[in-house]
Amino acid sequence: MTQQIKFIQEEIFHREEGKYVEFKSVESQKPVNKIVDHAEEYIIGFLNASVEGDIYLGINDSGNIRGITLNRSQRDEIQKKITDKLTTIDPVIPPSFYGVNIYFVHDAECKQIEDLCIVQIQVSQIEEDYLYKTS
Repeated sequence: MTQQIKFIQEEIFHREEGKYVEFKSVESQKPVNKIVDHAEEYIIGFLNASVEGDIYLGINDSGNIRGITLNRSQRDEIQKKITDKLTTIDPVIPPSFYGVNIYFVHDAECKQIEDLCIVQIQVSQIEEDYLYKTS
């Protein structure tokens, strides 16, 4: 995991929600499934609109950095399940069309909070003549 952005819990994220940036808080007993569902919805939406976009899971609509508690196996599972889900779509969405980055969240003293993460999904702009449908 390469970290270029430092996410500080309860601070306001420097980007704003808009046409190409979406924030989603994830409050669920099964966060992996919720993350995969959001990923499918927004990846398909950005691809069908032929725009590049970013989804930040673990940031609420106000831009407040909350984080999602994910252990090591859940972090690995997210990568696999998103790829698996997107290969069931017709036509198949290749992994080169999107990227999944997981960043750790830090406290006010810049210490990493164990297993608290932000999931960023980056979607590339593509020029295709067909539309993708959710599963």
